[in-house]
Amino acid sequence: MTTFRPIALFAAALSFAAPAAFAQDSWSSGQGVGVAHWQGPYAGAHVGAGFGKAGTQRTSGAAAGLSGGYNWQSDRFVAGVEADLTNSDIAAKSSSDIYRQRWLASLRGRAGVTFGNVLPFVTGGPAIAATEYRGNGSKDAWVTGWVAGAGAEVHMNRRFSLKGEILHYQMSNESYPVSTGTKRLDPTSNLIRMGANYRF
Repeated sequence: MTTFRPIALFAAALSFAAPAAFAQDSWSSGQGVGVAHWQGPYAGAHVGAGFGKAGTQRTSGAAAGLSGGYNWQSDRFVAGVEADLTNSDIAAKSSSDIYRQRWLASLRGRAGVTFGNVLPFVTGGPAIAATEYRGNGSKDAWVTGWVAGAGAEVHMNRRFSLKGEILHYQMSNESYPVSTGTKRLDPTSNLIRMGANYRF
C-alpha cells in the first residue's frame, strides 16, 4: 500500500492548486457545468523512477519517455487508450553481471471519473520490454507481459494537464547465458512517474 502514497500525495497537492488555474482558464465541456473537457487526442512526456526484481536480484533506476492517446467522454465518465515508449535505466548490478531493461512500451486502456478538473483513473494492457544481460555470457532479448496501474490527471488550463501514476509491469520468463548454463529471469517493475500532456 505504501507504493501508492506518492501518487496520492501528488493528486492531493494538485487538487488544491488546480482550481485556481481552472477558474482562470475555464471552458465548457458540453458535458455539464463544472465538468472538464477530456475528450480528444493528446500527447505528452513523462519522467520517473522504477524498482522491482529480476529473479532474486533487486532492480532500480530512472526512466523517461513519451506517450499519446485518445479519450472519449460521457458526462463525468472518461475512457480512452494510451500508448507509451519509455527509455529505462532500471537494472540489477553485481560484481559479476548486470541485467538491464533498456526500453518499456505498452498499449493501455484508461478509465476514470472526473471530479471538476481532476481525473483519477485506472489503466492496464499489454507491455513489451527490451532487456540486456552482460556477464560471463551476454544476450539481448525482447520480453512480453502486462502492465496495470492507477493515477490522477489534472487540467491546468484548456490545453495542458499534469499527471502522476504508478505502473506495475509483469514480464515473461527469459533465459540468459551464464558460466554454469542459463539463468532464467522473470522481471517485475514498479514505475512511478510524473508527466505533462498537451491536448489538440
